[in-house]
Amino acid sequence: MPVITVPDDIFPGETACPPVGVLDYKSNGDAVPARVDLKYHLFSFIQEGHKEVWYAGLNVSVPDGAFLWLPARRCVMAEKRSASGNYNSVLFFFNPSLYDMPPALPDDLPVAFYYDDYVRTFVRSLLLTGNDTELLRLKVLELARYLTTDRAKHHPPEPGAPANSPEERIRRLVETNRNHRLGVEEMAFLCHMSVATFRRHFTRMFGMAPREWLFNKRMRLAARYLRREHAAIGDVAQRCGFMNPSAFSRAFKRYHGYAPGVYRRKLSDSAQLLTETE
Repeated sequence: MPVITVPDDIFPGETACPPVGVLDYKSNGDAVPARVDLKYHLFSFIQEGHKEVWYAGLNVSVPDGAFLWLPARRCVMAEKRSASGNYNSVLFFFNPSLYDMPPALPDDLPVAFYYDDYVRTFVRSLLLTGNDTELLRLKVLELARYLTTDRAKHHPPEPGAPANSPEERIRRLVETNRNHRLGVEEMAFLCHMSVATFRRHFTRMFGMAPREWLFNKRMRLAARYLRREHAAIGDVAQRCGFMNPSAFSRAFKRYHGYAPGVYRRKLSDSAQLLTETE
């Protein structure tokens, strides 16, 4: 999948992108983690569904009733439909050169804020603004001002130590990619490396190629989910970075010797037998 550039890919064919804009984005399909090069700062007001975002060294899974501040940097995004089968997010983006943002909106880390009545009203007003650039500029200032007040509730980011060397960037990314959903291409993208350079550094650090390392981690994680939870096989597959349940089942059987459903039944039978013999 090619890299998505915002705002260029939102305004294809335009000779110059507007300095500020709004898009009511809707989808009815789950998206694989997509590499995104944010040239503009972005607010993602999630109306329906779920969003997960990775920056280098930081992973944000948006809690229910929250929206996101996403600064202009490289990131990876994934969307998941709601129970009704839809995903909807109002995207409000603007050129970083327009304003200096307050500390509540850092230029290197995403932040999740909770909705309240003010923000809900603000989003409705955005959708009524249309393409009035001057009015949208004022809306940026309005929202930034509100998010610095005590009324705005948020999850503060957890910055780590600066990752200056390639090894530090890779190690921080591995630590935050706990569910191992990101593939090699996505991790290399976040580390600002080619896949070949990323593979070389990773193999030297961990003693095996990144694809092999990821596969082993995903299979062990999947087995843990099957042991401890009653989630559907398709949900387990997606949480472990597989969008295709059939591909996940084949990979799981190759690693563990049993298909996921058989593996779970064997665990259940063993637990029942243990209970009966006590």
